[in-house]
This record gives sequence, structure tokens and C-alpha cells, in this order.
Amino acid sequence: MARVKSQGSKLYIETGSGGAKNITAITQAFPPVVTSAAHGFVAGDRVTIAAVGGMVELNGLTFTVEYATTNTFALKGVNASAYGAYTTGGTATPVVFTQVKRVTDIDLGSGKSSEIDATDLDSTAKEFDLGLPDYGESSYEGNVDFLDAGQDAVRARYADSAEKNFKVTYSDGTDATFVGRVSGYGEKAGADGLVKCSITVRKSGVTLWT
Repeated sequence: MARVKSQGSKLYIETGSGGAKNITAITQAFPPVVTSAAHGFVAGDRVTIAAVGGMVELNGLTFTVEYATTNTFALKGVNASAYGAYTTGGTATPVVFTQVKRVTDIDLGSGKSSEIDATDLDSTAKEFDLGLPDYGESSYEGNVDFLDAGQDAVRARYADSAEKNFKVTYSDGTDATFVGRVSGYGEKAGADGLVKCSITVRKSGVTLWT
């Protein structure tokens, strides 16, 4: 049995973007494989695709990298089989993450799919189908550090409600990436202790593991 220790787990928040890499090909596949010479991406990175000719369905969206080689990488969870054929151009711009330090507890959260009542007049009992999954909220506890860039970014995103990429990296190297907004932030001081902070992120869309 492979066990994953909590110690060493880290929380990251999007704080910018890196240099764009030129795209020269994308396959119509599940997942699509992007060709970009010496891109430098690794599995778990988040990249934003733009200015692609032909396969315009990818433009303006951010994806998680998987199956990265020196000159290619796949877009995790994307089925591009029915997308337009790639013709020319395009860039892949990496999301820059900053670690939120002094975190003591990580709760990636749990969600629940909505239920669709499928009962009809021929049913002998209630029948249900599942609707879209809701990945819920993630929450974090930590020690306040007003000099930490990651905590500063969290407070700023709570103030402006901007949607950002987040990443949790576990001690075995597994990444859980998702998009969300900082919907809750608080601080608490107690006698003979450190000032604590609590963070809540409302997820939007899927959580992907790599």
C-alpha cells in the first residue's frame, strides 16, 4: 500500500504568467498533443493557449499539462477529436504560481453531483440520474505571515474576487490543480499562541490530478 504523508504538502496560488512558447502543431485527439520546441513544461503545469489557427476551441483557455516530453505535451482531460484541425501559429503561456507559506492544514474539499429526477409513470420506485459534478470548496489553515508573498496574494484575491488558478502539491509529487476564487479569509489571535489565518476557495470547474 502506497501511503502519502501530509508533511511536505504545499499550497500555491497564481500570481502571474511566464514567457509564451510557440506552438507548431496540435493533434485532434483525446488528449490533444501540442508540439512546442523546448517548451520546458512538466506534468502539472498550467498553460494558457492563445492565437491558435484552426483549432480555435482552445484559444483563451487554461489547461493542465501531462505527458510532457522535450518538444511536446498533452492537455489533460481535453477531448479535441471533434475540434477544428490545427492550421498554424499559437502560443502556450505558463501560469506562474507562488507558494502560500506557513500553511498548517489543507482540506481539498469534497463536492457532490446534482441529482436529476428521472422518475416516470412506468417507474416502480424513484429513479435518478446524476447531473454536473460540483467540486465544492477547499479550505486552509495557517500561521499569519504578513511578509509572505503567497499570503499577500490570497488577501488581495479575497479583496478583488478575481478568479485564479490554484495548486496543491502533496509530498509524493501529486498535483491537484483547479480554478477558484478566495471566498473567505479570516484571522484569529489567542493567548499564548500565534495569529492564525483561515482561507476558503470556492472552486469553479473540475479539479485535475497529475
